[in-house]
Amino acid sequence: GADINPGRHRHDEWMAVMVGSAQDAAQADKFFDWLADAKLPPPVLLMEGSPSAFAQAHGLHEANVWTLDTPLRHTQLEALLRRASLKRLDAEHQAGVQQDTGPTGNSEAVTRLRRLIDQVAAFDTTVLVLGESGTGKEVVARAIHQHSPRRDGPFVAINCGAIPPDLLESELFGHEKGAFTGALSTRKGRFEMAEGGTLLLDEIGDMSLPMQVKLLRVLQERSFERVGGGQTIRCNVRVIAATHRNLETRISDGQFREDLFYRLNVFPIEMPALRERVDDLAMLVQTIAGQLARTGRGEVRFADEALQALRSYDWPGNVRELTNLVERLAVLHPGGLVRVQ
Repeated sequence: GADINPGRHRHDEWMAVMVGSAQDAAQADKFFDWLADAKLPPPVLLMEGSPSAFAQAHGLHEANVWTLDTPLRHTQLEALLRRASLKRLDAEHQAGVQQDTGPTGNSEAVTRLRRLIDQVAAFDTTVLVLGESGTGKEVVARAIHQHSPRRDGPFVAINCGAIPPDLLESELFGHEKGAFTGALSTRKGRFEMAEGGTLLLDEIGDMSLPMQVKLLRVLQERSFERVGGGQTIRCNVRVIAATHRNLETRISDGQFREDLFYRLNVFPIEMPALRERVDDLAMLVQTIAGQLARTGRGEVRFADEALQALRSYDWPGNVRELTNLVERLAVLHPGGLVRVQ
């Protein structure tokens, strides 16, 4: 009895689509055709049948078809709807705040970067993004994901250097209830959260050697076990790694495994420092200021002489430092025009 006339609805009105069995097959097919055309499609919660077969039959991405157990359990439905909400927020953020799903600029360095992104995005190749801190390595990782066949799947990022070594295993692979003190419930790790999509392992160069061994095994076997669990979980995830470290130096120092390096370094991408692409500075400032204005964090404009002055600075913190400066000026001089004194 549900109204599934696609002409009466917009895609963004739907949090999720629960599918049991549709009595009117022709009408249902029309609805799923409409769903397949969506730029930001809501996930399908499938109560019967195989998600992969359903996705193939209706032209949907498999990562966007989720299994819903029957009889219905409130906790599972609530968890799936929360996941759908987060997926939509992330998708809207990518479509709105960061409309350019890649590095900003028209310099030769950025043109080369875009060419590499286009070259590798279509393949499930492991990518290693190298460069100084603040150069935009996550921006490149997101661009690869957005241009890949996995674009409808999740993009999950984790900073391996920001998490204590004894907690990183649980963060990556999840844990079972009672696996350690404080593990009050079963929890999925980032590999499971990224199923069907892309996982960015940021600051991989800071990962401990024991953890590197476990990661290497997952990359080789495409499976893992949660901490405290014995069940092997298969994973379908594209891995992108990033670091500001010189991994070859760390290999020489005995701090990084050579076999893991070769497993990750299938397609390396070198990020240019901001000082190497100062021709992009004006466009970067404009883009950052536009994002601040759209998200209600203040407005600021720069006079030509101010932009020229910014070009002469070395930018050791790269694009992150520039973003910080523009945001600070938007707070200090809301709606103002930045000039050189």
